[in-house]
Amino acid sequence: QIPYIPKGYFHTYQSYMIRLRNGGEQRNSVMQKLLDAGIATRHGIPAAHLAPPYKKLYPKLMLPHTQKVSAETIILPLFPEMSESEQNHVITSLKKSLALLR
Repeated sequence: QIPYIPKGYFHTYQSYMIRLRNGGEQRNSVMQKLLDAGIATRHGIPAAHLAPPYKKLYPKLMLPHTQKVSAETIILPLFPEMSESEQNHVITSLKKSLALLR
């Protein structure tokens, strides 16, 4: 799933995050396949309530939707000097890694 942009707005794309709906195992597999293709990625949205300072303050806080999204998101490489060839490499490699999961 690509980022949602409401009609009449535009995104500045400081980073480009996608969401894979089948959880952490699928995400981790895709991230490894991209790394094997020379593409570094990062886990997407962190579940802040699970970070030690917040976990200590709110030990019983459960945010299942946040945790689900956290397990399903990947930040793809994006930077001002990124060439069209590099963009195509990321896109092609991502498509290949997703096709292997089917």
